[in-house]
Order: sequence, then C-alpha cells, then structure tokens
Amino acid sequence: MCWRAHPQRLNSPDCCTQITSPAVEPAGERPGESDEPGTNDDVQLPEWPHPEPELRLAPVPPEDRAPETAELLAQLKFRPDGPDPNIFATLAHHPRLLKRWSAFGGTLLRRGELSARARELLILRTAWHCRAHYEWSYHVPLGLMSGITRAEVAAIPEGPAAEMWAPADAALLQAADELHRHAIISDDTWASLAKEHPPAQLVEIPMVVGQYHLVAFTLNSLGVQLDEQPDASASAVDD
Repeated sequence: MCWRAHPQRLNSPDCCTQITSPAVEPAGERPGESDEPGTNDDVQLPEWPHPEPELRLAPVPPEDRAPETAELLAQLKFRPDGPDPNIFATLAHHPRLLKRWSAFGGTLLRRGELSARARELLILRTAWHCRAHYEWSYHVPLGLMSGITRAEVAAIPEGPAAEMWAPADAALLQAADELHRHAIISDDTWASLAKEHPPAQLVEIPMVVGQYHLVAFTLNSLGVQLDEQPDASASAVDD
C-alpha cells in the first residue's frame, strides 16, 4: 500500500494510502462509504504544473521539541513507525496552535457529516486552486479511497464544467470555486446543494473549503516541503 503520494506513485494503478494518524485517517464505515479505493483505471493522473515553494521555515528538529510537543507529534504521525510529516513538524513551532488546529481538522476529516467522497472533492478542488502540492499529494490517495475514480481526479483541474460529473458532484465543485473566488456560495449553487445535503452538511461545506484554504496558505507561505518517500518496506504496494 503506497504511503505517500509522490507523482510516480500516484500514477501506479494500485495506489492507495495507509494513514493511521488521528488527524488524517481513511474514511470509516458510514452510509455510502467504503474502504475500497476508487476505480483504478488506466487514466493518467494530472502532473503537478507549478513549481514547489522554497523552504522558509524548517521543521522543528526532535532535539528542540518540548516533551508535550514530541508526544503530540507522535500522535499525528501517518504511520506509527514513520517519520514526522513535515506539515506537523513545521507547525510545531507553535505547539498550542498545532494542538487546537489538529483537533479541528481531525473533526472535519474523520468525524464530519459529509461523505468522504464529497469532502475529498472539495479538498482536491481547493488544493488545485491554491497550488498546494503537499495538500494535493496526500488527498489524491484519500480521494481514491473514498470512491473517487482516477478519471474523476484527472477532471478536477477542469472543475464542474467537466461532462463526467453528476449534478451533486458538480454542485460541490462549483461551491468550492465560488468560495475560492468570491467568498460566498451563490443562491443557485446553494439551492442545488440543499437538495442533496441536510443542514449539518451545508454548514460543513464552506468549513471544509475554508479549512483547506488555511492549510494551503500555510503550506505555501512557510514553504513546507513534500515528505521524503519512506523505505521500501513502508511504501510497498500491496497485492
């Protein structure tokens, strides 16, 4: 099972993720969700078209971490035996904020009301808009695990205008576009969303888009680097 979303791994037909962090986990069993990856067809996933941001703020090295910060980072690892993800180790410069933010983000990612598929469509469109490669690299595999197909991931850059989208999916992508461009969901898009989503999910839609703008702004501005690929034993693809 591929742990990390390097471009060459994303385009492996068997790619999916193993993530065990309490802040970033695969979807649980909820109506309409599955732990099975999305359709692994032969569609090539889009190459990342933007340059990587330059490192501005390095992760906090282990020897400089207070014990409570080290404990928090251990809980946020994507694999219990893996390295500290750069996003968390960098935010460890502000431990109190990291603790509160990871709880909020974990609520949206693991314990939210939206289906995993709906959530990941919103996140992927936001990551693409914000040129947030780190965000994209982790959420493509999560999207595949949520039931989004490789062909659908390839259509994310085109957005809601792509012909493949069902009306409910197109409305989510349109909402992400409108929030990115205008900071409000239009009346027409809201009406479309309200046909498919109960009030709690309607609250969550702009929250998810806002959260992943916050993450993208931080990743890009701090210059958080893509995580190193783990060793072969950690990143091997399961049969």
